[in-house]
Amino acid sequence: MLVHVMKLIYYDIAYYHMHPENFLSLEEWHRLLAAAPTSREAALLWLMAGCGLRVSEVAALKVEHMDGAGGYLHVVNGKGGKQRTSILPKPVQEALNAHLLGRCVGYVFNGRDQGHISTRQIQRLLDEAAEKAGLQETRPGKVRQRKRITPHLLRHSFSRWSLDAGIDISYHAGDEIPLRGLCLITSDPMVKN
Repeated sequence: MLVHVMKLIYYDIAYYHMHPENFLSLEEWHRLLAAAPTSREAALLWLMAGCGLRVSEVAALKVEHMDGAGGYLHVVNGKGGKQRTSILPKPVQEALNAHLLGRCVGYVFNGRDQGHISTRQIQRLLDEAAEKAGLQETRPGKVRQRKRITPHLLRHSFSRWSLDAGIDISYHAGDEIPLRGLCLITSDPMVKN
């Protein structure tokens, strides 16, 4: 009963009152993806918008934590140090394969000194792609100016697109992959979803 009530509250707040500036339309998504200068940046975008990963989860993701054949990936150090399993849709797999070029160990996105890419660098790369696509704008915040396109906005977009496709994105105890069949954002902008 409590889970049902929480779902109703979630859908009322998140779905019906979500403002368009808090997520990307599919047209904006395709413009942003087209502005990615390399396969590396495209893979970064796909992981955040296609899997709903947080920027820190993308930065720390290792190749050995992905199972392309099974269509999922393991987030080892998620928010609060928690582990979880997420989907890995085919368009995301294709973008990762183009970036990795057969590499099967180590961080997906290498950084300095054998480490992973920083979250700040991911934010910079996203900002550059958004500027190139003509999507980046600054808007007033409580303390300082804020950019519209952020890594977390891509996560919001993933949630919105999932809800629009009729996919239940709520997590229940024991559920590992609530979005098993998600493939609603294609790499081809001409394909209507």
